[in-house]
Formats: sequence, C-alpha cells, structure tokens
Amino acid sequence: MYHNQTTAYMIGRFVFLMLCLEEYSM
Repeated sequence: MYHNQTTAYMIGRFVFLMLCLEEYSM
C-alpha cells in the first residue's frame, strides 16, 4: 500500500502518453 501513489502516478503518465500518441496518429 506504500507505493499506491507511485503506481497511480505511473498509470496516469502511461494513459496520458497513450492519449497523446492516439491524437498524433489522427
């Protein structure tokens, strides 16, 4: 449970990057 915030941060960055890639693809 100690790395809960870190995990959420990494997931947030991953989703953000995926959305950016989709926007560039379009």
